[in-house]
Amino acid sequence: MGIGMAILAIAPPGEHEVLVFLVQLSILLGLARFAGSLARRIGQPAVVGELAAGIAAGPSLFGRVAPQAFEWVFAPGEDASMIFALAWLGLLLLLAVTGIESDLDVVRQLGRPAAVVTTGSLIVPLAGGLLLGFAMPNELVGPTTSTGLFAVFLAVALSISSLPVVARVLSELGMVRRDVGQLILAVAVANDVIGWLLLGLVVGVAGSGGAPTPGAVAITIVAVAAFFAAALTLGSAATEWGLRQTAGRGIEAQVGLMVGTVALAGAVTQAIGVEAVLGAFVAGLVIGRSRWRDERAISVLETVTNALLAPLFFATAGLRVDVAVFAEPTVAVWSLIIIAVATATKLLGAGVGARLAGLPGPEARALGVGLNARGALEIVIASIGLSLGILTDASYAAIVIMALTTSIVAPPLLRRALRDWPGTESEQRRLSAEEAARRQVILSDRPPLLLTRGRPGSISAAQFIHCCWPPHQPVVVATSVDRSRLAPILNTFADRSVKVLEHEGDLARLVSETRRGYGAIVLGVNETVDEPVLGTLHREVLATTDTPVVIVRRERISGRPLPAPFAHALVPITAQHTSRAALELACGLAVALGARLTLAHIVTEPNLDPFRSPGGLTTTGPIADPTLRTAADTARVLGAREVATIARTAANAATELAGLALELDVDIIVAGTTVQGDRFGPTATFLLDHAPMSVAVVATPAGWTRPPTSRRH
Repeated sequence: MGIGMAILAIAPPGEHEVLVFLVQLSILLGLARFAGSLARRIGQPAVVGELAAGIAAGPSLFGRVAPQAFEWVFAPGEDASMIFALAWLGLLLLLAVTGIESDLDVVRQLGRPAAVVTTGSLIVPLAGGLLLGFAMPNELVGPTTSTGLFAVFLAVALSISSLPVVARVLSELGMVRRDVGQLILAVAVANDVIGWLLLGLVVGVAGSGGAPTPGAVAITIVAVAAFFAAALTLGSAATEWGLRQTAGRGIEAQVGLMVGTVALAGAVTQAIGVEAVLGAFVAGLVIGRSRWRDERAISVLETVTNALLAPLFFATAGLRVDVAVFAEPTVAVWSLIIIAVATATKLLGAGVGARLAGLPGPEARALGVGLNARGALEIVIASIGLSLGILTDASYAAIVIMALTTSIVAPPLLRRALRDWPGTESEQRRLSAEEAARRQVILSDRPPLLLTRGRPGSISAAQFIHCCWPPHQPVVVATSVDRSRLAPILNTFADRSVKVLEHEGDLARLVSETRRGYGAIVLGVNETVDEPVLGTLHREVLATTDTPVVIVRRERISGRPLPAPFAHALVPITAQHTSRAALELACGLAVALGARLTLAHIVTEPNLDPFRSPGGLTTTGPIADPTLRTAADTARVLGAREVATIARTAANAATELAGLALELDVDIIVAGTTVQGDRFGPTATFLLDHAPMSVAVVATPAGWTRPPTSRRH
């Protein structure tokens, strides 16, 4: 009875509150979207327009033009609680999306420069803000605080760089994947982590009314460190497990899991007094590291955040700004001083740190400019200061205007700083490799799954995986037999990370494992001519999975050593994405083994006279040449060194390819095809059934284009 009454005591909003909320949502979202679009048209980040929309909807404009309407729509109290709760959800998801997009591997590679720049970009603004805080007049100091606490708060406010704004500016300028963009993000993360820690101490002092004790400081530091450690270990493992369980079950399941993870992490950091936004960002980092995240789910999360929730947050932040306070000369002058000190100290600190780290001049200037953008988090900090009585309405408005100004000047100055800077040679090579990886259609950051019942054909399939997939990529092996029978198969993977899933005697569970969202399903087949090539397991998988299936058969030519050499591969090329998938795997052989590639384009002419061209007719026609040229260029970008091309016309593509393979003495044919029910196309079927050398058939489901791989890779 007591629990039931407690639940019933949670009163739902009344009809008036719902009406006001819907009106608030319509006004703020409509203005924010319009102003954000307008800002982008003039070369500014959308956040500038969204903040300006909130200021216009607040007491600065709406409140003066229609004061009674403004009072009805934005009256303080419970009527505003729902819109601000929704806005805060937008902030949390914005930080989470930013964390998902942050590449810790690149950040780790930039470790020393990031550390040096972080030090400079924090110490100089902290010192400048502290001196400025003590110099400001008493009318700008909150009524319930001391000058010292106000100065410390201002120093922290000036030291932070707004990660969401920085990320959005870099994204809209196309600089996220540049070295300087990653370095800016890395330093902004460090600024925010340290800044939020310091802010937590200031908030604790303001709430207690006393001075911080060493014990309280130590407890806060330990709590934050413990949260980071737990999030990146236990939290990462739990998120990886959850995303794997929801993979292949629709994007709704993953979206729900991601939002729940962000909310939980935010609740933890809020509970330890370090603000929920830090937890949301760390949750994004954890989600972004998972191989089982579905980019379609992340895309939905980004769309909802960027189209609805983030603009709403930025607009609500502007509601509390009244530009009338700047009519007071003291406020106007000190606001300009705050903007000048904030800009100068961040430019100086980051710029000097960058030069000490040995970075080129353009990157040093870009770091100072990029880190100078404050935006959303600065407004959050100002809101906290106002609610705690550390700031007055005037000093709150001054900090918001500073955040808006620094966000406005960042994009044009960043463009100017990097206008003629293409980056270092190593950066250009990295960007080229990433672009090639981004366009891959089968090699994703999700692991391949090897299905096996312990038969010898699985050894060749394992060998093919080990050669084609990058060395850092783990492999999952699912089997219906006891693990003890898998030693020859598992030994093929050498020191590669391998996870074994045992479904002993359960063919149905073995097949169901293929729907977990793996990068590809790989199976070996029977190698003797007196047995059907495809068995029950193969046909079950082909008929049910929506993931590419790779069927590998070892050569039938006697006298070859095991494992097969794979020194020369023949790849049939067409204009379809299926041959692109096969080409990627063949390039994996080229990179791992130094294999030579021959790319063959066969143009079929059913009425071709076989006596006129018994071995096929070499052609340089308009159909074959562009296709081969594009494929050869792709192969070289993907790392293949020896690439030959050949184009022929023939009455039958399958027999022509088989004959060409014998003529060239290739070791393996890697052919792409589409899944057709529980089998695949006739050319691939003929090669798998009759070609004497090793054959790998890459079968992609109908309508399939590419796996949900990360845009960062």
